[in-house]
Amino acid sequence: MVQPGGAAPGGADAQVTALDGALYDLPRACDGISERTAILGDKRNDENLIVAQLHRTLLHFHNALCLHQPSLPFEQIRKQVMHHYQRVVLNEFLPAIVGQPTVDKAKAGLEHYCIGPGALATEPFIPLEFSGAAYRFGHSMVRSKYHFNKVFAAGTDFNLAFTFTGDGGFFGLPRYPSNWLLDWRQFFAGLGTNPQLANAIDTSLSDQLLIGPAKTPLAELNLKRGARHYKLPPGQAVAARMGLEALAPEQLESGVGGEAIKKFDLSRHTPLWFYVLKEAEVYTGGQHLGPVGGTIVAEVIIGLLKDDPESVLNAPTAELPSADGKFKIADLFKFVESRKGQGNIPAAGVINPLEA
Repeated sequence: MVQPGGAAPGGADAQVTALDGALYDLPRACDGISERTAILGDKRNDENLIVAQLHRTLLHFHNALCLHQPSLPFEQIRKQVMHHYQRVVLNEFLPAIVGQPTVDKAKAGLEHYCIGPGALATEPFIPLEFSGAAYRFGHSMVRSKYHFNKVFAAGTDFNLAFTFTGDGGFFGLPRYPSNWLLDWRQFFAGLGTNPQLANAIDTSLSDQLLIGPAKTPLAELNLKRGARHYKLPPGQAVAARMGLEALAPEQLESGVGGEAIKKFDLSRHTPLWFYVLKEAEVYTGGQHLGPVGGTIVAEVIIGLLKDDPESVLNAPTAELPSADGKFKIADLFKFVESRKGQGNIPAAGVINPLEA
């Protein structure tokens, strides 16, 4: 395990004193009770170093837009930030996760996620099939080890990302340590190097995904929540309701996890979360979600955007320049980088601050 201020794997010097880590950290309360409490709408954005720093980059993006268009009122800047985030989701995230044809189909018309007169729901909502199963696909994509930056290079345990946050106590330090600033080139394409890839979407999970003091495997928690708490229908029932052909028993019983399906006789009544992962494994080789999982994810996200009168699908604000005509996450980082040292944006930038 890497100790704060000590040596990184391979003997690299872990001391970084030239940069102020607070400029890259989330804003935190100074109420005399807990100065590590992040000022957030959702405290989970401070649980994980990668998510926390991505959140901070979005704050920098807001500041960069203020500098770019100083005469615009706050409400317009807020909408621009929101719309560019939504563009990243529509142009890059969803196509990678569900496949472009599924995105295009959901944009053209929603078949299953419906809101309004004549529908079961009259207000926007998050289906349990989404929150309790389909959108938990990312758990299979987590790597056991990551290349975080030049100090903590390839081979650093993923669980350390939960320690160097305010929620994780900064590993006992008084504030966010600057030697843990992320090199975003290692996480996103288009920033100058080939990034490390996520694991495939399939039924195998990293052995690092252990939750709570009891170190319970995340897979176990997902399955128990789906069955006991959410009472989710099996994958076969969801496929039938959507008019899709269900996976055959021999497909479910193949590969990783197949023996467990056989042992507990789940090939005809398969937990939805496992079914979604196995479907991606069978149909796409783990490259993206399959028909059931992909449709649920795409239709819920696009359905919520369609129902929001302020969304980029209904009232788009002006779009910033992009590399290929479709604004993506690399374009967002580069826009922030172009304003580094101005306003409240760090002089070293955000893409790879330790190399500045």
